[in-house]
Amino acid sequence: MFNLSNAQIGIELLDFYLPKTRYSIEEYMRLPKVNLTAHNLTTVWNWAAEPAALLRFFETEAAALSGCEATLSEEEIAQFKTRTGTGHVYCAMDESCSDMAVTVARRIIARRTGGTGGIDGLICFHSTLDEEPNVSVSGRLQHELRLKGVSPFAIGQKSGNAGLMALKAACHLMLSEEELSSFLLVGAEKTIPPYPRLFAKTTMISDGACAMIVNRQSERRRILGLELVDFSSEWFYGAQNSRPETKIERIDELFAAKAAPLIEGVCSEMNLGWQDVALLLIPNFNISAARNLSMRTKVPWEKVWISGDGYALNSDLVRNLATALEGGRVKPGDIIMALSLGLDFSIGCMVLQV
Repeated sequence: MFNLSNAQIGIELLDFYLPKTRYSIEEYMRLPKVNLTAHNLTTVWNWAAEPAALLRFFETEAAALSGCEATLSEEEIAQFKTRTGTGHVYCAMDESCSDMAVTVARRIIARRTGGTGGIDGLICFHSTLDEEPNVSVSGRLQHELRLKGVSPFAIGQKSGNAGLMALKAACHLMLSEEELSSFLLVGAEKTIPPYPRLFAKTTMISDGACAMIVNRQSERRRILGLELVDFSSEWFYGAQNSRPETKIERIDELFAAKAAPLIEGVCSEMNLGWQDVALLLIPNFNISAARNLSMRTKVPWEKVWISGDGYALNSDLVRNLATALEGGRVKPGDIIMALSLGLDFSIGCMVLQV
């Protein structure tokens, strides 16, 4: 575990962005997926062509890609909503992954006293594979925010835990390099085929973006510890007789089973009990998994925070932190424990003192 109790590193500001387009689960399931996929592809490839021409160009590919996402019957939709606690999903219709990253970055900089002054590093994080975000978003952010002299880089391919890895990297850099005292971290996700928005009939993935400004010598929102465990080999290979579809159907149970010992280990390492923790933030993946985890860890349900806005991959952790901090559920000095989930089956944990 990366123990930061004595490091005085904190989160100065948090922000998240959700697209304007929001569908109920029923509405999303009724959408003509071929047209939706073609529209999404036109936002990815920003070619100098008329939208109508691009839509015609992508019709054939869209027809093939749109068949990759499962559908739900009316009865299955009702069961899905009850099991997951998710009633709607956010979809970026006319915005690219890069557009959303710039939007949330500009917004957090506008809220900061001094703007970009004093920011020494820029890290972008992502897990979706479209738009080559590792080579486009970080460079665009540096240019549009006018972060001269700041070398941007990207962290990805860790599914919904790339944000936690970016935060860990920023903390390591600030501890090892005296001249680095403040980092801007920006993440963005947009799900387009062949990557399904409906994952294993267990959660619905929302688009969105988020940003954090992290600095040293912080007296508020101090990061006390970070931990990440990876079960991908067990998840992908596991027992020889375990069918992949069977494991996917049980992912909510597996999350609770693996997150419980992670939480216990973090509490032991930091000498914390549930009487010391004001709130446990759980990924907005599946409310059944959250209840299962609450029972396994014996954390009171009133201390559990989960929303019904759909699982937002790397933006999920920041969205939970921001809404919890701004929602009046915690006060200065309280300790928050926040979990993050990667669909490569990795689980992260952050301990934060408000």
